[in-house]
Amino acid sequence: MTAQNCRGRQTRDAASFARYHRRHGKSTAIRRGVGAAFRERKCASFIKKFLALLEKQGILPFISVGTPFNHELHEAVAMGENTTAAVPGIVLDELRRGYLWNNALLRHAQVRVAE
Repeated sequence: MTAQNCRGRQTRDAASFARYHRRHGKSTAIRRGVGAAFRERKCASFIKKFLALLEKQGILPFISVGTPFNHELHEAVAMGENTTAAVPGIVLDELRRGYLWNNALLRHAQVRVAE
């Protein structure tokens, strides 16, 4: 194969790729976007139904952010800088939600606590 044949083949391949991209690139991107939105709606719907099922069984999440740290309900994963002038020991962020099952602790909430 000569250098001229290689250059010619590269040019044809590049043109072929550009044609393919022009014809199919935008439409596949649009289809992927629509598919992603559909999957997100399906996921949101599933999560909503799953949480309703948990609630029916007596499993409820509890709110931690803004409440004082309670070692019986919370697991301190990190200490955070107190930027909101909150009282030390207040839960700033919830990294993993905690759950109660018929008012008994099922899972500790992993939280970041103000210093």
